[in-house]
Amino acid sequence: AASTFSGSPSVGTPGGGGTTVIPFGAGMNRPTRVSGAIPAYTRGALEAKVEGLALVKCVITTSGALTGCTLLKGLPQMNEAIFAAVSGWRMTPVVFNGRPVSVSYTIPIRLKLPH
Repeated sequence: AASTFSGSPSVGTPGGGGTTVIPFGAGMNRPTRVSGAIPAYTRGALEAKVEGLALVKCVITTSGALTGCTLLKGLPQMNEAIFAAVSGWRMTPVVFNGRPVSVSYTIPIRLKLPH
């Protein structure tokens, strides 16, 4: 059961404005996060000692904004915090054939308990 942002970033919608969204693939640079906070642990997740890998699928626009995000794999007590963090992220734009493109990309988010 996938979840989606209730309020996605106000940059636009995937594929909107005549922009074609393509799947991430060979010949493209792997995007990295350039700004935005990592998800903050919730009290419930800390008490339950939640760790692991969450997967969020988003469209990365040519400007590096994330839109249309969907949670593919969540973690107990952390899904809202993951969405809150990702909604503020900015990524490096993906370049294909020498120009920035909007891509559908799955972002792995590994959470480890603070020590």
